[in-house]
Amino acid sequence: MLAGVEDRAILDYVRDLPEIFDGFRPGAKRAAGVVRKRIAGILDTDYDLDCMFMALLASGSEITDFISSVSRVVLEDALDALAALNGRNAALAALLVDYRSEVREMAMDVLDGDVELQDMTEEGAKSDIRECTAPLLAGIAGWMGINYEDAGTPEGAPSAEASPAAGKESARLRQRVDELEHKLAARETRAKSEKALRKKLEQVKQKTQKLEKSLQEAQKEIARGKQAHDDIREDLRTTREREDELRQSLERRVAQGVADELSSLRERWLLRPVTVEKEAEAVRRIGAESDSLAAAERLLEKQAELDRHSGNIAVLKSRAEALRGMVEKVAGTRAEALHPLAELEQVEKRLQAELVRLEDVLGRSDDGDAGFVAGMRGRINSAGSGDDVNRLKDVLDRLDEIEALPPARLQSLYKAYHDRMARLYAAYTPNVVRREQRRDDPAWHLQRAVEENQPLIIILDGHNVVHLLPALFEDAYQEGVPGKDAREKLVENVCRVFGPADKCRAEVFFDGPTHSSQMRAPNVRETFSGGGDAEHRADKAIVEYLDYCCRHMSAMPRILVTDDRDLRSEGGVRGARIMPVPEFGAFLECACA
Repeated sequence: MLAGVEDRAILDYVRDLPEIFDGFRPGAKRAAGVVRKRIAGILDTDYDLDCMFMALLASGSEITDFISSVSRVVLEDALDALAALNGRNAALAALLVDYRSEVREMAMDVLDGDVELQDMTEEGAKSDIRECTAPLLAGIAGWMGINYEDAGTPEGAPSAEASPAAGKESARLRQRVDELEHKLAARETRAKSEKALRKKLEQVKQKTQKLEKSLQEAQKEIARGKQAHDDIREDLRTTREREDELRQSLERRVAQGVADELSSLRERWLLRPVTVEKEAEAVRRIGAESDSLAAAERLLEKQAELDRHSGNIAVLKSRAEALRGMVEKVAGTRAEALHPLAELEQVEKRLQAELVRLEDVLGRSDDGDAGFVAGMRGRINSAGSGDDVNRLKDVLDRLDEIEALPPARLQSLYKAYHDRMARLYAAYTPNVVRREQRRDDPAWHLQRAVEENQPLIIILDGHNVVHLLPALFEDAYQEGVPGKDAREKLVENVCRVFGPADKCRAEVFFDGPTHSSQMRAPNVRETFSGGGDAEHRADKAIVEYLDYCCRHMSAMPRILVTDDRDLRSEGGVRGARIMPVPEFGAFLECACA
């Protein structure tokens, strides 16, 4: 059958099959023969024949056209005749390459021995084929408009009466052909679907392999993580054990150190009382006549009776020595206390102010502060320009920040500064220029706001002011401590200075256990902070008021008068100019004069 296939048909079939056509150039003369041999070799194997290959083989046999044009029923009746006329092998080969599976099954039944072919003569075979194909021929003649009887009926052929049967057979054949075409299309569709499914299956298989590989890697990573976790737990256990050991060792050392320190303290404590006891016993043995201290006291009393001036000097010196000792005691207590009282600072400043005043009266030549203050006052009064005076003002501000001088002396220096600046500007500078050149001076802003009635807010830390300005408010102190009378005097002076300037606002804050607020003048308000016995109560109220000013009166200039460092910092952050208390004292003293 393969020998009857044309060379062109063979080459066209295998052109897209590299396993067969490999090694040939297009148009090679020997290609058809070699390919034919390769195909013959394939037929000897279990190669799965596709439809195109079976059609190729069918084109090489004459009886394949006959077999493909008749039904399976006709082929069953004519199979013996076909084998007798064409040979058993040729007939079975034609059946095997048919496009219909039921026809191929007929050939397999014969090859498997399920069906046996009958021997027939050539005449009998031809007659049998004519009888089997008569209905088909009659149907074809009917389609073409030819009378099957006129065309000549061979001997033994069916008559015209058989034409209805032939028509039915023809219709059945057409229906069969349609069914076969439909099955063929379905088979091709299924083949395509199977191919797509195989491709998807392969993709799924590849993904599965990748996932399995990823799973293995993840399992390895988990195993490594578990091992690392175990190692960390072991390190943590070891670290905790080491920590416990170190803690126990530290506790032992601390206990030993405390014991040693207590022993040393006991020795020192016992040493001092023993020494004091010995000295006291020696003092008690001193007689009245031999006591040098008693003799000195008697002589001093006689000198005071004879010389009233020297007696007064002795009283002042005694008071100064007592003040000096108390200042040292208060300063030492503040330095050593874990939680020093805020009032100690104010008391220390008042003691220093009184001590400075007594030392000025006594005229102590060895007083370093007095000499420095006198030198600064001389420098300020001899300054030849506003720039020189302003540089000295910076020095005063720095001295106030580090609390290098008592407030009373700083106040006197600030007063000297303002007096010198006023004289310089009055003598050499027009008023317009004076205003422009003194923008950074809070006292100048206060003076300008009061004189020209310009908007300004002044905020006073009341207790801080009355404590640090004893020169102005000491006459209102109660038993040496500023109280209600001192507060009242401060508020009255503020009303006196700022009351006429109705565009200015003055806010005076005091510490107080309960909150209260009252207007002492249309533009002067006195406020007690509240907050019980807590420290820095007025400071908190001042900070809250500054926040209120930032939100609702941000355009108005604000001046904060305080020497409290923390409050100064809070005020500077909120846009307020900071005025030292001594400088405000100098301004207030001049304004109230």
